[in-house]
Amino acid sequence: MPANLSLAARAVALGYNVLAVDSDVVVLDDWYWRAKQPPLSSYQLLSQAECPICINGGFSYIQNANPAGPVAWMFYEAVHRAAADPSRVSYVDDQTMLTDVLWSCVTGRPQFGALGFFLRDDPAAMQRLQVANEAEFRERNTPAANFTDVVDYHQHFMTVHGAGSAWPLPRGGYPFNRTAGPRTAAYRAAFADLGVRLPPDPEDPATQQAAANTPAERFGLLSLFAEPARDYMGGWAESVWAHTGRLGYWHTHLGAPPWQGVGHTHASLFPGDFQKQIIMQAAGQWDWRVATRLGGAPSRSFYASYAHADAFLGAQQGNATDIPRLVAYRPGVIRPGISKAQFLAAARGLAQVAVALGAVAAWPAVPCDAEWALSAAGRNMSRPIRHSIPWLHLNTQFVVMPFGDSLDTLQCEWLGFASIDCLMDRQMYGLNGGRGMLAMEFNSLLTRRRRRRLAAVSGSQASLAVASAGAALASPGAGGGHTLQLPQQGGGGAAGASSSSDDGGGSSLGDGSISSSNSSDELVTVRHTDLLQLNAPLLLLPKQARGHIPVLWLDRPVGEVAGLEGEAKARFDTWRLRMRGQAGYGHVLSLMNEVRDCQRLARVMLSAHHEQGPISCGAYTTKDANGQEYSTGWTLMARHMGFTAWWKKWFTVARAVALGYNVLAVDSDVVVLDDWYWRAKQPPLSSYQLLSQAECPICINGGFSYIQNANPAGPVAWMFYEAVHRAVRWTEDWSAVAAISAVSAPDHNRVAMVDDQTMLTDVLYNCIVGRPQFMAMWYYVKDDAAALAKLQVNSESDYRERNTPSGNFTDRVFPVSSGLAGLVRESFWDVSGANGGVNLATVRLRSATLRMPHSGGVWPLPHGSYPFNRQLGPRTQAFRQAFKDLGVPLPPDPEDPTTEAAARATAPENFTLLNLDAGEGWRLGGWAESTWGTQGRVGYWHSHLQPPPARAMGHIHAGLWPGEAVQKQVVFQATGHFDWRVAARLGGSPSRAYFAAWPGTEAFANGQHDRTVELRRVVAYGPGVITAGLSKAQFLAAARGLAQVAVALGAVAAWPAVPCDAEWALSAAGRNMSRPIRHSIPWLHLNTQFVVMPFGDSLDTLQCEWLGFATAECLMDSRRDGKEGGRGMTAMEFEHLARRRELEQAGYVPQSTPYNRINELVNMGAPLRHAPSPDNTLRLGSARTASIPPASNASSAAATFTTTTTSTSSSTGGQAAPQLLAVSLSELRQLNVEMLLMNQQPHEPVPVFWLDRLVAEVTGMEGRAATAFETWQQRCRALRYNELGEYERGLF
Repeated sequence: MPANLSLAARAVALGYNVLAVDSDVVVLDDWYWRAKQPPLSSYQLLSQAECPICINGGFSYIQNANPAGPVAWMFYEAVHRAAADPSRVSYVDDQTMLTDVLWSCVTGRPQFGALGFFLRDDPAAMQRLQVANEAEFRERNTPAANFTDVVDYHQHFMTVHGAGSAWPLPRGGYPFNRTAGPRTAAYRAAFADLGVRLPPDPEDPATQQAAANTPAERFGLLSLFAEPARDYMGGWAESVWAHTGRLGYWHTHLGAPPWQGVGHTHASLFPGDFQKQIIMQAAGQWDWRVATRLGGAPSRSFYASYAHADAFLGAQQGNATDIPRLVAYRPGVIRPGISKAQFLAAARGLAQVAVALGAVAAWPAVPCDAEWALSAAGRNMSRPIRHSIPWLHLNTQFVVMPFGDSLDTLQCEWLGFASIDCLMDRQMYGLNGGRGMLAMEFNSLLTRRRRRRLAAVSGSQASLAVASAGAALASPGAGGGHTLQLPQQGGGGAAGASSSSDDGGGSSLGDGSISSSNSSDELVTVRHTDLLQLNAPLLLLPKQARGHIPVLWLDRPVGEVAGLEGEAKARFDTWRLRMRGQAGYGHVLSLMNEVRDCQRLARVMLSAHHEQGPISCGAYTTKDANGQEYSTGWTLMARHMGFTAWWKKWFTVARAVALGYNVLAVDSDVVVLDDWYWRAKQPPLSSYQLLSQAECPICINGGFSYIQNANPAGPVAWMFYEAVHRAVRWTEDWSAVAAISAVSAPDHNRVAMVDDQTMLTDVLYNCIVGRPQFMAMWYYVKDDAAALAKLQVNSESDYRERNTPSGNFTDRVFPVSSGLAGLVRESFWDVSGANGGVNLATVRLRSATLRMPHSGGVWPLPHGSYPFNRQLGPRTQAFRQAFKDLGVPLPPDPEDPTTEAAARATAPENFTLLNLDAGEGWRLGGWAESTWGTQGRVGYWHSHLQPPPARAMGHIHAGLWPGEAVQKQVVFQATGHFDWRVAARLGGSPSRAYFAAWPGTEAFANGQHDRTVELRRVVAYGPGVITAGLSKAQFLAAARGLAQVAVALGAVAAWPAVPCDAEWALSAAGRNMSRPIRHSIPWLHLNTQFVVMPFGDSLDTLQCEWLGFATAECLMDSRRDGKEGGRGMTAMEFEHLARRRELEQAGYVPQSTPYNRINELVNMGAPLRHAPSPDNTLRLGSARTASIPPASNASSAAATFTTTTTSTSSSTGGQAAPQLLAVSLSELRQLNVEMLLMNQQPHEPVPVFWLDRLVAEVTGMEGRAATAFETWQQRCRALRYNELGEYERGLF
């Protein structure tokens, strides 16, 4: 609960009038002049509306309120309730609590609607409160009927009292401990110390009459959105950006109508990081003098001057740096006729030039006349457009933001650039990117420079100076900058499909260079070497006087800097990768099973809002009108067929495609590796309407599909519609299939044998052959000879072959464009440069032409006949109606004879398969979309290690080691794509971000953070104890000993990393390499086929995770059957924990730092190893050499070993065999009890205790420790590796 709310409550209690505002509130006109005359003067409380009957906490004005009246009680009680600290209190924010106590005043009795946030997912709690469900509780505590619209929107307050001892359960009962805690007592004392009369206590029966006699007060809501007139009641007094500001009413310097007193930027803003500051800049409410003082100099008053958002928001002058030079397009280069795709290509070229020259890119403004900057109303206006306020003709809904000195010179900022990664170089992972400057920042820079020139001119020269200053800035080389020399050559690059609004249109640097149809606007391509050679003299110029920033102008739009190399290439690749959040990937709709899952997702992702905007999420109802659960979880599916969640996904995709959207449909194990849209929007991918991952040489995997520029009534749209349509029909009515197959007839659940990707492939084949057929029927008739005879085929293979159009696929060959040069390959293992490795001139894609299917009234038996009941059931009718309700033309119905001509006349569309297996290590289209098994596990997904950029998207897919539900998260951890911030929020705290905090896979999969447990302490081997000379058997014995120590001390075992030079971690090729091994990508020298997974910050510090530990049973204690086991951490988890502890202990991360910043700080620079010390190294006492039985199979364990000092035959030559010790349980505990107690310090939430020697066994294990270890050993196969069969040992 914000401290300013408590301050406001105390001020009101002292009789003050209070204007309580957030820091994003701006004064637009005289608020008090409005507030002190009718109608506002008759209200004691005026607040911004968050909903039609609730308060937004960003703006409230209290005037002439009784210090002992209902308004004063409201603010007192809001903080008072928070001080009581109920469980899960963080679910309720200040404005929720203010609204709750507002409603208490409206009804005149204490009630607790905010309790709904704590109890809404607890049916038993709702029953105790005597309400049927959460909705009823909410309705009983929401006094909607008590609000009235009487010319002005207001409500009378009544003083609140509990009416004696009555606390009705449906109102929340009495939800506090009647014994006040110390914080609550301190809060009450703070008000008692004021020495003034306070409002009657609603809990005290003696004050009931005083409460009844307290005069009522009035409350009014401001900026209330009123349907259906779309008015904003009270918006003339206080307004919000989304309602009035974005339409120009806040641009007071442009003569906006004076129809608002104050403005609140509030919410519903564009995705970005500095939205509210940017709004102030555009509206002319930004003080550049203050920005200059914060930065330390005029040249440091821009976003690009700061290293990261915290430095900017925290005004850390020491982190502000000078801008060496700027690169900008000369006025007039970006013209109104430019398309969005051309604009983005020109911006990308500008960024490449800036990086090549060590400059900051001045992002260009969008001409406000540009077609794509206009709303639908604006596109119908004559040109040139005369701008006026409100500018409803401009598309200010997240697309552009107007700014300028006058309406005649209005410019528009494209909001895609309004992101931290477009403006600042955060240098994450030690990698440098690029920096940018907003168009309005650049405009301010030029304006201030013009004013300084005018200030140097006196008297009669002033008017001349105005013209000359403007000319100097508009004419490069005349004192306002220098024009960059570009080679005299033609336009460049990839041709031109225009970018769509839902994906590539959101890309900051996402589109290739696209040639304009107008030769004067043609985007030029320049070579990196030419750019440097031609402009070397300009780059040597000294910095301009008086802190000015040199400006280098481009007089032509650049589409590409070809041959970008060295540091410039690395910087641009890093910059483009960081900006992917602005490249359409923020337009994500997460499809969840339940609405409550969406609510939980929103809470978990709260910390990412400043980067990506609010999470979009949807769910389909899982219950009927009576609250009864659907058997399949979805009303349209009568029985299970594959996973219901997948059908919901494709239903959503089908409707989106029917509405004309481009859709990237992915599973949750897909990761963005580079800019997909940049690749998809240029040849060869731009020529396809459907691109899908290959599951087989001619079939679809459902995990990745991209639909672009598809006809909403064409074959691709029909494909997704029909796939779900068939699933709905078969699950609802099996009778037609049963009539064909007597084997299938008795078992309607047999329908589940077909999953979503099988059905998608089936309808794909329909489009390829141009007629309905039913390959999926093969699953229902393959074991029924009589059914096959009915279908007039000889066998199940005959049926499959007749319905599989293998001959209709072709491997098309495409030339590699200059934009894709170096980014494509077909062989991902052979990187010698031959055989598809690198520098390809052509690429192949397996393709097919899709046509609109139609039966023509014929349903041949060998193709499945007509396998549906012609009498439609209610679910099938509901499915069809859902598409009719979209109000758009749908594809021709292939069953309707009257639509045959329309179907035949429908234009064909193109399809291709990606990541198609073409032999060992070969994948056609794998440079666009890849899978873990071929590309990811050999290093191509480790983006922070700078692998070859021959991949855009990754899909983990299948073929993983046995891991019981954690494998895919482990992959993301190893490759650097795991978000530890989200893991911390799921677990409930940063120290619960690890697998060991979860009590089993069910709680982990469902994100049940209330079931997580603390790690308490961790035991790990110290640096250097695990060496490359250890055999696999020795490593396993040391891990088993570590596990016993951990169980004995009630700790979590930090499983050790395998040195990547260890003989048994290498492949056959690696064992023939000289040592030390210099790692490179692809790391074919490492045995990544289920044995080890590399991770680390650099190739020089690479470590390997043994995958035997990367299983749920080795990491979590599920306490199955009530038995306690042990817990472990993967080596990469321990690496994260150790870094976080080091930074905290070294003072680099203040306790006040939000966790959403720790992840970034952890990755800045090299880790500060907090080495083991006598205070945290476990004492082993009189440990003796262990006697360990040899492995049961020498080849599978890499080597047997002895525990004496004889030499081994390991890869380290004649080095002595390491000693593995046996330690006594009683001695281990007695020697370390003080250390275990003393190291549990508040500043060290997860203490780490180190072993400085190898331990193979803890002897004398007994009692609870012995039982727990035995249970853990039975669950975790890695702890009994030598007892496993040969097949299981071969898995890892």
